[in-house]
Amino acid sequence: IFTGFGAKAPHRATNAEDAKTIVRKTDLDLIVCESQLEGDIDGYDFVNWLRHSKIEPNNFTTVMIISGHTQKSKVEKARDCGANFIVAKPLTPKVMIDRVIWVARENRSFIECDNYLGPDRRFHSIGPPPNTEGRRSDDLPLEKIRVKNTLAAAVRAPGGKTIAEAVAGAEARLEDIKDDCLASLDKILASLAELIENPNYLPREEVLAGLYDLSNDIVGIAGVAGLGDMGKAAF
Repeated sequence: IFTGFGAKAPHRATNAEDAKTIVRKTDLDLIVCESQLEGDIDGYDFVNWLRHSKIEPNNFTTVMIISGHTQKSKVEKARDCGANFIVAKPLTPKVMIDRVIWVARENRSFIECDNYLGPDRRFHSIGPPPNTEGRRSDDLPLEKIRVKNTLAAAVRAPGGKTIAEAVAGAEARLEDIKDDCLASLDKILASLAELIENPNYLPREEVLAGLYDLSNDIVGIAGVAGLGDMGKAAF
């Protein structure tokens, strides 16, 4: 999708350790992170590490988390780890370009306190409650950090694509990989069928976890391949 949008130098990682290596070596304008990653560290833990890494400017980079499920607990987890936005699968070029433009335009300060570092979790500051003088003298110290939104500069740079051109480019790229997506879906469905038909060789918790992971994979790939009904069924 992002190659179709015109991203000139995308970097890809399938696990948190590879992602950390990229963060240490390359300045990034935007990080799009799956909530589930290969290995022991999930996307939320990676974003939390990123925010506290002190690797500037990447520790302040705009981060969007992608998730197959966006129940309230997941949204709160994304907010509290320091992500700017959580995007629900299935993904489409139009949805992604809308979210990119939204986070590029936001102007939230970064907040640093004892247990949090990331964009201000309040989208609107409405001031102190009525009849109060603001923060109390015994409140935890809180520092606001103004950071440069490099994504906004990239989006506004002259010579880029219009939104319609970006969406059309992404849709064309997705059409190029549709056969690969369908092949991946066949493999996932075969694994899913095996797990459902022969569940007794695994503990119940592992069976449920396997079903969840495979269903989440289907939600993501089905959206990209234009198989919305299959994605809804997996969801």
